[in-house]
Amino acid sequence: MFPNDNVPESEKLKPEFGLRCARALYSRFCAGGTYFSYTQLPEMQETRNYGSGMQSQEKYKNWFTNGSPIGNKSIPQGEAAASIKGMSKAQRKAMTNISYDIFSPMRKLSNVLLSILSDNDYKIKCVSLDKTIVNKKNRKKSETYVKANFSNPLAKSLGLKEYDIPFVPKDDVMLDMAERMGFFKTRYEVALEKLAEAGFRASDWSHKRMLLNKDAIDFHVRCAKIYNDQLTGQVKVDYIDPARLVMLWNEDNNDDPVAIGHVAIETIQSIFHKLIDAGFSEEQIQSMAKSYVPYQTDVTSIPQWAFERKDPTTNRWVWMDFKVYVLKFEYLSTDYKQYVERTNKQGYITYLRNNKPVEEKKKNPNESYDEVHCNYWYEGSYIISGTGQDRIYDWKKKPNQMQKGLTPLSSYVVHRIPGQSPTRSVRGLLDDLMFAVLKLRAAVWAAAPKGYRIDVGEAANIKIGGVEYDLFDLMHVHRQNGIQVVATKFNAATGKYVSQPLTEMDNGLGPQGAEWIQQIANIQAMIMDSMGIPEAMAASPDQSAERLVGVMEQDFVAGNHANWPLRESERQFKQKVGERIIHQARIDIEFDPKIREFYESVIGSHMIKSLDDIEGLSLDQLAISAKVLPNDKERTSILQRAMQMSQIPTKDGSVLLRPSSVERIAQLLKNDDVDEALWFMTTEEVEARNREERYAMETMKQNAQMQQQSAIAAEEAKRQTAREITEMQIAVEREKANIELQKALELQKMKQDANYQLQLIKGQQVIDQISLEARMESEYGNEITGRV
Repeated sequence: MFPNDNVPESEKLKPEFGLRCARALYSRFCAGGTYFSYTQLPEMQETRNYGSGMQSQEKYKNWFTNGSPIGNKSIPQGEAAASIKGMSKAQRKAMTNISYDIFSPMRKLSNVLLSILSDNDYKIKCVSLDKTIVNKKNRKKSETYVKANFSNPLAKSLGLKEYDIPFVPKDDVMLDMAERMGFFKTRYEVALEKLAEAGFRASDWSHKRMLLNKDAIDFHVRCAKIYNDQLTGQVKVDYIDPARLVMLWNEDNNDDPVAIGHVAIETIQSIFHKLIDAGFSEEQIQSMAKSYVPYQTDVTSIPQWAFERKDPTTNRWVWMDFKVYVLKFEYLSTDYKQYVERTNKQGYITYLRNNKPVEEKKKNPNESYDEVHCNYWYEGSYIISGTGQDRIYDWKKKPNQMQKGLTPLSSYVVHRIPGQSPTRSVRGLLDDLMFAVLKLRAAVWAAAPKGYRIDVGEAANIKIGGVEYDLFDLMHVHRQNGIQVVATKFNAATGKYVSQPLTEMDNGLGPQGAEWIQQIANIQAMIMDSMGIPEAMAASPDQSAERLVGVMEQDFVAGNHANWPLRESERQFKQKVGERIIHQARIDIEFDPKIREFYESVIGSHMIKSLDDIEGLSLDQLAISAKVLPNDKERTSILQRAMQMSQIPTKDGSVLLRPSSVERIAQLLKNDDVDEALWFMTTEEVEARNREERYAMETMKQNAQMQQQSAIAAEEAKRQTAREITEMQIAVEREKANIELQKALELQKMKQDANYQLQLIKGQQVIDQISLEARMESEYGNEITGRV
């Protein structure tokens, strides 16, 4: 029974309390009260052997011999019991000369599943839910949007320096997408991600991942433990074998067990100083070592005097190298605290803690009591012994405990997958396969060589070339050189040929050999189908001509779907482990200066300082997820697509992706940022298409303007032509008018001239007449008079 938790903390810190907890947990383990019990260990080991293709041969030997001395010398009786007799004695003898070496495809199929699971790894992503961080990210988003759409265009128009921004968001949708891609990730979140990366990298995660995936294939369980490195204090991950897991699971508490540990093998030398520090004397430790003599590798090599001398090479007691089984465990305890109200001399009310809480019935009615209780993890190491020599050491309250809300978290991370594991689901088929193989081996062993059928009724000596040969001589000749002598006689009475006295027989396996081979192939196909492994994925593709192009790729897709629970469980498990690494490292950095100094040298002091922005940390303040990392095939495919896009021309004379963009995508893929690479490709393509559309619109607009200008020019030309024609007509009419006027003027002038000349002539005639009259009057002597 576990001890009562309603005791002071000082009592719980005593080794006796830890010893009672360890004994209670281990007794539950032995009695079948834990998730994996002691009685299940043989079955788990046998399942693991099945998964490796190394199951025991004894099952098949006993099956085919019925436990008789034939093939099993440990059973003294000559015949098996009637209740288990399934084969006759002669049949059992037929199975004694064959090989019982295991034939199993499980090693190959397990490696196929391991390859499927290792195809993609997962990267831990952190998103803080703290109000301070969320507000800071929202401000950064708003500033980016304002700078991109208002400040930079204004600065460009004024000839000023523009702000440097990672991208140009067009709307809120692009801002939200950029936030999901991590463009607005704060240094605080980046620091937490680096803590997880450092923990996985220092823990040799690739090797431990393979062991964890193998356990998932065999048992549908993954188990690991978070611990601090003894030298540096760095938080690391350790693999825990489910077969050594001791877990008291509370179905009401699905997050963590109430007590959990694992059995480890330690040498007494490695824990000697810890036992001394725990208060054990060297005599007590030696007495405990003696109880472990039957569990050492070679009992006969450990005589009594081994406890009385030191090894000449190592200069330590021989028993110091003994190996002991240690249960390293954690126990979730509820610490009750009771406070009593007191009034001091100044009249102030305070609450004083009762180190020994009083029961309800013993409380003073005149005093006020305040009781609280909190859960804490205690940890220790328990040396298992069935002879009363068990010991407890390193028993203490777990330092720097993680918690989720108000619930403290264990260092162990256990993830269970619903349903039956692949290995356990095919154990019966593996037995059927082995039976079929043994039957085939027996058939091969019992198969007779080529022989002869002898008709004794016709058998007689045959004389050839003067020498007589019997039938055995002829068989010997045939086996040596292949010559077969035939002597056929015709029976005239019956009209038939007499049969040969000697006829060759085929023998060999016959039809049953092909039947067993077909049965073996059928069982193997059933095993692969049960494990969700298509033939193409098992490296055994069907090469028939009926296989269409793309069918093999569909087989791979079908296999990935069938094994999706294993892949999804791995993502969830790494997410859990990443949460614990981040949380434990964050707490250690806050409260341990040496660990803080170490992490400053690993991820940078500026990153560690960013963790000081928020005091305290709970997993409720973080949204931690595991993002799928691309494999080499996916990286190559994305990069090839980017290179193809860089060669696709656009209508504006550019390309979909510039060479600098291809280089950036390659760098993102190198850093396993596949989402960012795809987002960047999409953004660049959209921008190129928008640019191409803008160019097409501008071209169309220019063409429209040119057409409009051409129409205006044509219309202007028409108006100009009409104007010119009108002007020409006016000029012609004016010219005509001028000509008519000129003619009129000339005619008038001519008339005036004619009239003038006429007047001149008339005047001249008058003058001549006057002159004549004057001359005549002069001649006649008259006074000259004139006319006016």
